[in-house]
This record gives sequence, structure tokens and C-alpha cells, in this order.
Amino acid sequence: MLLQAAWILTIPPFRGSDEFDHAYRAAGVAGGQWVATEPAENGRGLLIEVPPALVEAAGPQCSVLGYTGPDNCSPVRETDSGRVLVASGAATYFPLYYWVVGSVGEWADGTTSLYLMRVATALICAAFFFAAAWSLARGPNLWPLAGLALATTPVLIYSTSIVAPNGVEMTAALALWSSLLVLGGSDLAEKDETALVLIAIFAAASMSVLRLLGPLFVLAIGATSLAFRYRSLPARLRGHAWTVILGSSIVTMAAASFGWWLRGPANVAATDAGDGGGITIGPIDGVVWALQSVAAFPYRNQAGPPIIYGVVGALVLVLLFASLRAARLGERLVISVTFLGALLLPFAATWASSNESEVVWQGRYGLAFGVGFVLLSGLVVGERSRLRFGEPRKRAVPTSIVLLAYGVATAACYLKVRGNELSANSASGPSWIHHSPLALMVLVAVAMMCYYIAIVGHRGSELV
Repeated sequence: MLLQAAWILTIPPFRGSDEFDHAYRAAGVAGGQWVATEPAENGRGLLIEVPPALVEAAGPQCSVLGYTGPDNCSPVRETDSGRVLVASGAATYFPLYYWVVGSVGEWADGTTSLYLMRVATALICAAFFFAAAWSLARGPNLWPLAGLALATTPVLIYSTSIVAPNGVEMTAALALWSSLLVLGGSDLAEKDETALVLIAIFAAASMSVLRLLGPLFVLAIGATSLAFRYRSLPARLRGHAWTVILGSSIVTMAAASFGWWLRGPANVAATDAGDGGGITIGPIDGVVWALQSVAAFPYRNQAGPPIIYGVVGALVLVLLFASLRAARLGERLVISVTFLGALLLPFAATWASSNESEVVWQGRYGLAFGVGFVLLSGLVVGERSRLRFGEPRKRAVPTSIVLLAYGVATAACYLKVRGNELSANSASGPSWIHHSPLALMVLVAVAMMCYYIAIVGHRGSELV
């Protein structure tokens, strides 16, 4: 939550990736307009009714983007209710998430409304993250939690701190992966098994109504978890047969409602103010997408500082290598297939959307599935590896070194974005609550200290 707070303060209002689109959608749904039907004439998306103060606050950031039109950044006309019509590229998205955060945003106007939506999104994501952490804490030791920390890349945390459903999908996926994998692991108390099943059900149902690939991600995560825990997970699920049946029905209904939405209310032709052109992709795009899954903010074409790619990449590769050495043949195969699937997913998704005018994929879009090989690696190292860090007091030095490197790299992300926005983004006005670099570094330092206390203070005798 400390790192989320740092992003909320670092990113200027409406500067998050397409954040104005999602804020408009949230305000519209909270105001009672769940379905939009009127296409924009001079912009992208459909017209929705929002408070005029929100459009006024979003206008400067919206106007500096090359793919928006006048209808996205200024009121088209006023309605009888005193609201205004404005175009949003998110106008056809499933309304549940937007209703939740939009209802919170209604407590204020303009920029303050957006900050409330950010906080609501961050809290939802934090709840899913804590569910994942609680699940992995049922594991054999701290290595599964180390995998969770590495899977939570800077761009993932950034995504949980702006108004958009992407971060909720990512953290729900963390909870789904963690609960299923731990459920199929070592012996658990009956109440813990029940809690893990319920976490999996709620996470899967949530993912099914957030974004287009959500239901497919649920199936992929479920299938991968069953393949990885094929000996024990089916038996554990049979032990909670009625809960699993009820939960499966809930998830199925959620996915069915999402499908109905796509074929019904969301099936409206919308305009696009972006430039046309054919799609051409190659191996370099795969590298870019992989780097974007680590750090790219506020937009996909804005890279993070080089140090973050080196630190995160090195730690992930070390964990992956250690897990492949320690894993059994079947586990090694599942990890390898998951890793390759995460790399190939962007190519498949881009090919499937070849009728689009441009490449729309971002590296973070695949994190719901991509985090899987990191979590699997953490579990395998925890259960199979002979690597030892010894007693808690012996963990202090290696833990300090890793967290110092990770903390410096993370702080560099915030400082780079802050510096870029102050120097190059003329649309960032006085409503931006930006604190000094020292304040951001303190937030990162406290977050790293919390990691340190959790690792060194763990009562277990080994970090396996």
C-alpha cells in the first residue's frame, strides 16, 4: 500500500494510461448510465453523461494525447440533468468495477473525485494482494512469498494505483494463482482449505467480469494449477465438492453475464480518432512487451530507468533457474510451458486483433497469466530446493543487499516519472498533489523495511 500511495502521488491527475476514459466511465455508471449508445462525432468512443467538473479537470491531460478528439476532452453538450456529454473509449466496458469506484468518486468533484477513485481502486487491489499473500503464507516457508514479491513488478503496482480495471485483474489473478497452488500443496487445516477455495472462487468470478481476456485467463490459470498439482489438487477440491460446485456456478454465471454484455449492450459501433495503418510485429516487439511487463509508465512507450530492468530481470532469472534445477520433470515442464506462454501470449493476442488499425497490446496486459511462472518458481524452490539461508539472524545480510538494490531501482522509477512530468508535461496543473523526491524515497524505504522485517523476523529456521 505504501508503494501504491507513492504512485498515486507521482502520477498527475488523469495522466495514468487512458485514465480520463475510465474516470468518465466510472462517473457515468455511478450516475446511472450503465449503457452508452451514441457514437462521438469528433473523438473516439461513445458519449456518456458525467459531471462537468470532471471533464474540465481532465481536459488538459486529454488534449495533449495524439489519439483523442475534441469530444474526448471537452463537453459535447449539456443534458437536462445538469451533466455534460463527453466521449469515452471505455464507454462499453462492463460496468461493475466502474460502479464501485465511481460511487466513491461521487463524494467529491473534479480532480478530488479522481483521487478518490484511485484510492478505491488501490484498496480493492490491496485486498486481493493480501489474499494472495495470506494464501502463500500457508506454504512451507518464505520462498513462495518471495515469488509473490517478484511477480508484483513496478508496472503491476502502478496499474493498481490508477483508475482502470487492469490492476484489479492482475491482483485477482495473483490471488487465484496463489490459492489454487497452495490448496494443492502440503497438509492444511480444514478452515484454511475452505478459505483458499473461497478466495479462488471470488478471484475467478471477479476476473470474469473485468476485461476481455479475463475468462480465458481464469481457464488458463485453473488448467495450469491442475497440471502442476495433478496429484493433490483434484482430491482437495473433491473434499469441498458442494462449495466448488456452487463456486463454479457463480464463476460460470459471471462469465456468461460478461459474454452477454459483449454481445448485447457493448456491441455498439464507436468512432476512433486514432491514425490508421497496418499491424507489423516482430521479435523486437516481444522484447519490448517483456520489458513493459516490468516497467513502463505512465504510458507504454515511456520506459522506466534501466536499473529496474536489470534488478528485476536478474532476480526473476535466478529464481527461475533455481526452480528448474530443483523441480521434478512434470513441474519443470509446467513452469517452462507457463514461461513460454507468457512470452507468446502478446503475439497471439495481437494476431487475433489483426483487424485493428494499430498494435494495442501492452506488456502489462498479460501479467494476469505471466505472473504464474514466477509464483510457480517460488513454490518449487520452497518445496524442493536444498538452498538454505539458515537462522533468521543469518538472513539479514543477503536480505539487506537484495532489498537495497530493489529499493533503489524502485525509487528510480518514481523519481524518473516525477521528473519527466514536471519538465515535459505542461498539462500538469496545480491540482497535482506532488510531494518532494524525499517523500517518495521515504515511502519506498519504509516499504522495503516492511519486507525486511517480514523476512528476517520470520520464525522459521530456513528460507528454503
